[in-house]
Amino acid sequence: MRFRPRRLHTTADISRGGKEPILGRIKGIVSAVVLLGALYLGLGICADLAVNLVPPRTEAQWFAWAEDMVEPTLPVPDDLQLVFNKLILDSQLDDFPYHLVYLPSEDINAFALPGGMIAVTQGLYENVRTAEGRALVLGHEIGHVQHRHGLQRIGRSILLAGALSLCGVDTATVLKRSQFLADLQFSRSQESESDDFGLRLVHRTFGTTLGSLEFFENLESLQVDSNDTLQGQLGTFLRTHPRTSDRLEDLRALAEELDGA
Repeated sequence: MRFRPRRLHTTADISRGGKEPILGRIKGIVSAVVLLGALYLGLGICADLAVNLVPPRTEAQWFAWAEDMVEPTLPVPDDLQLVFNKLILDSQLDDFPYHLVYLPSEDINAFALPGGMIAVTQGLYENVRTAEGRALVLGHEIGHVQHRHGLQRIGRSILLAGALSLCGVDTATVLKRSQFLADLQFSRSQESESDDFGLRLVHRTFGTTLGSLEFFENLESLQVDSNDTLQGQLGTFLRTHPRTSDRLEDLRALAEELDGA
């Protein structure tokens, strides 16, 4: 018997130039985003838990190098130093080697670095006249250190860089010291947490919150256009902090609670 192969009338053509269907691409992108988001959240939780195990003095040693990047500095005004000294005597503070530096900048700003260094600009000092107003600004920055906000953000960067490097991603820039400092822009929840801490610290130190909201009340009352010099001086502060009206509303409610207790 002679073999006669059957003719195939139709074929299953799965070769379309090697292009992946658009739906498949979208699914891949969504999956990658979800995976990276879960990874970031998981690493964030681990970092937040880990930083609480680091002794305050050890944290200060780790980030002693950061102070070399904050220069030049001026002698701290006596009245500002006096307010700072009163605040750091509070018995509820952790054992950080707190110290204050004064920056010759017209920008109206203040910030804290991991380990206990608090920096205040000349612009902020000259625009906040009362001891209580300056105390709240300083107390807010002390709150960032107490809650380890800076170390948490840096810890997340380190863990994320490690995870990405295992995937073959070049993460050298993530680990640069300058990048660490640039990343110290805190979330709204962290800013609110430090506002709460700072006002409570002022109340414990002075026995009242009267006059402590001066800085935020001045910010709220400002009606300046984008070309105004003062607006330019406030640029850094306004870019890195939540809306002033929201913060002031919460602070006024807390002040009423503390002073009425």
